[in-house]
Amino acid sequence: MDKLRVIGLMSGTSLDGCDAALVEIAPKNYDVGNKVTISTIDFICYPMPDDLRLKINKQLKPETSRIDELAVLDSLLSRWFVEAVFALLEKAKMSPSDVDVIGCHG
Repeated sequence: MDKLRVIGLMSGTSLDGCDAALVEIAPKNYDVGNKVTISTIDFICYPMPDDLRLKINKQLKPETSRIDELAVLDSLLSRWFVEAVFALLEKAKMSPSDVDVIGCHG
C-alpha cells in the first residue's frame, strides 16, 4: 500500500464550524503483521456563516421546515464543505491533486 493523503470533514451539533483534518496514512511493517501510521499534516476549524446556521436551525423544527428549502440547504452545505477543503489546502500549501480521498459525514 502506498501512502495516502486523506481529508476528513466533521461538523457537529454546535453549528460553529467544520473541523477539517489533512492526514497521511502510510504502511508500517512489523514482525507481527502489517500496520499503518497516521500522521496529521494540518488541521483547521472553518467557521460556519451566521446565515447558514440560521437556515439549518429553521430546518430542525417541523413547523418551519420545508422540503424545497431543505434541498437548497443541502447544496449550500456541500459548497461550504468545499470551501473548508480549499481553506485547509491553502493553509497546508497543498493542491487538490495532492489529496487521494475526502471523507465527510452524511
